[in-house]
Parts: sequence; C-alpha cells; structure tokens
Amino acid sequence: MLLAKALVLLPATVLGLRAFGFIRAQKILGGTAPFAKAGACGVDNTLLVARTARMVGVAARYGFWRANCLQQSLTLWRLLRQQGVTCELRIGVRRESARLKAHAWVEYRGVPVNDTHDVRERFAAFGHDFVPIS
Repeated sequence: MLLAKALVLLPATVLGLRAFGFIRAQKILGGTAPFAKAGACGVDNTLLVARTARMVGVAARYGFWRANCLQQSLTLWRLLRQQGVTCELRIGVRRESARLKAHAWVEYRGVPVNDTHDVRERFAAFGHDFVPIS
C-alpha cells in the first residue's frame, strides 16, 4: 500500500512543484497531510521511516517519473507526516567549481533517511526558518 501511495504522490508532487513552486507546493502537501496518527513522543519509528523511504525510492526509480532529490524528499516528507512521524525536510547547497549545487533530503531525529549520513558534510543545510513547514 505504501508503494502505491508513493507511485501516486510522486507525480502529483512533481506537477505541484512545477505549477506552484516549492513553498506553495509544500504548504499544500503539508496541509493535506495532517498527522493522521498522533505519534507519541519518544516512540521510535525508525523501521517505518526506513520502509517509507525505500518505497519512495522504488517509486522514483521504477514509476512514471524519474524524480529528483527535491521531489523525492517532499514526497517522503508528506508520506511520513501522513503516518504521524515528525521529520524534517532539509535543503542544502555547496559550491562546485563556479556553480552552486543544491540538494534535498529528509531527516528523522537528526539522521538522514533518504541519503547517506555524511550529507551534512557535503551540503550546508539551510536553517529551520528556510523551510516553512516542518
């Protein structure tokens, strides 16, 4: 069921980002994904988070859209919120030659779930105030 949700939500996220831009798309996705199950403080959802990240990755690789990191991360963030998991959508940048590279990922309890653990070393993440909904 999680894979089916990811396969539907990923193209919707791609289209939402193109039509509305990042901030409005995130507000729409966040607004339609209230915490469905009140996640109790202190509950460890690590397995649920890992499974959800894996399904979004499968949907991105084998679904209708080959999604970039922002599209995948926004989809993952929304699905986790829908399951009652508090997580953070992160966006970071780094300079590569004369160009600026951007990257997005999701963190659960400060740990990246859809990227490697060294992502914060490779990209300087914007602060909490950059992403309007967390």
